[in-house]
Amino acid sequence: MEVDGPHTNSSELTFLEGFRATFYVVTPSETYFEKMSEVPNYITAAIPHFFILISLEMMILYQKGNELRINDKITSIGAGMYSQVLELAGLKSIEFTLYVYIYNHYRVYEMEWNSIWTWIFMALAYDCLYYWFHRLAHEVNILWNTHQTHHSSEDYVLTTALRQSAFQTYASFSFYLPAALLIPPSSFMVHRQLNLLYQFWIHTELVDSLGPLEYILNTPSHHRVHHGRNPYCIDKNYAAVLIIWDRMFGTFQPEKKDEKVVYGLVHPIDTFDSNAIQVSHYMSFWKRLQQHETIGNKLRFIFCGPGWSPGTPRLGNPEDLPKIVYPVKVYNPDVSDWLSAYTMLHFLVAVSIFSQATFLHSSLPTSAIISSSIFILSSLTCFGYLFDKRPFALFTELSRCVLSSSFMIMYFFDVSKNMRIPEIILAAVIGLFLLSAVMWIVRMLSSADSKRKSL
Repeated sequence: MEVDGPHTNSSELTFLEGFRATFYVVTPSETYFEKMSEVPNYITAAIPHFFILISLEMMILYQKGNELRINDKITSIGAGMYSQVLELAGLKSIEFTLYVYIYNHYRVYEMEWNSIWTWIFMALAYDCLYYWFHRLAHEVNILWNTHQTHHSSEDYVLTTALRQSAFQTYASFSFYLPAALLIPPSSFMVHRQLNLLYQFWIHTELVDSLGPLEYILNTPSHHRVHHGRNPYCIDKNYAAVLIIWDRMFGTFQPEKKDEKVVYGLVHPIDTFDSNAIQVSHYMSFWKRLQQHETIGNKLRFIFCGPGWSPGTPRLGNPEDLPKIVYPVKVYNPDVSDWLSAYTMLHFLVAVSIFSQATFLHSSLPTSAIISSSIFILSSLTCFGYLFDKRPFALFTELSRCVLSSSFMIMYFFDVSKNMRIPEIILAAVIGLFLLSAVMWIVRMLSSADSKRKSL
């Protein structure tokens, strides 16, 4: 049986079905699909639920007196958008393409696509394979390059779940290919999405304990440990859905109630620059690789843990981990409330363009996909510069506003038609960019005048 390519439509899922899929609360019979083209895009359908749950969490945290840190939240959501831009451009299909090819040409047995045993086997197999990729992504330095983006946030909130690497798929896809020897691609595609969606809701500090479920499921408590940089948290709790894998393979660690978990990288990245968050570790990796003189040490650096150095164990010496100093100070440059509000407003515009491009990308012309991708990536870059208070941030943001408004004016009707944006809404967006450009020009002139007077 030859199988076809993946489907990207989520319109056949109801609001409630999309919500249940976010928690893996589905029945086998409603997720049986013979062809990949029949499989709904559960992830796209879950996007509204992400933002509803994120908003609820923010309201609760605000009522509790917690600082919301808009800079971190925008950066985390932006990283998720950044990673999906490659998918918009069709650059992430390698996983499905190879899976389908292996299944069509080399499968050793054809499990039935509409069997409950196939459903259960795939759910367990994918979860176990994820555990091993995730574990090696922490224990093998070259794989850590593709995963460290997810751990770069110093907050542990629902938006942290969306802080994804744009390049992890290229490292992880090979781990799942053995399933193609048995399991139909449609079943693989269903559980790949549901497994990923389940991991969203466990990124929160609002849920304490789930009682007996803590013995079986990966929960917020277990995953808080995984995201911690406390010495006892390092290289623990790699599970996606079932914590049983960590219990079986010796990597389980319960959360300590007498020691507050501190989140983020062992060596914090200290930036909200979306590009740096995605690629800075690669540059650091290359620089450190050149410092090792022998071939043996170079190979050990590549394939041992990120903390390895000559003379230490494979995963590094735990004594070399930086000590946690309380109270913990996170990277949080002081920006004005108006700048936070400004960035949030423009970020919502970027999210809207991204959402439209995601929902419509199968019918969009190539030019619309490219222009949308450039707009999204440039916007995320500029937002990071503003939050980092880079000296050139005002100029780059002014340039973005001028170029974006100019493009939308020049291709007004094409943009409105292709992106299905009502003309009055598009006109309002153009007005926003023009007003923003004028504001930045005034601020730059005012700043230049102040500097001249101080001379």
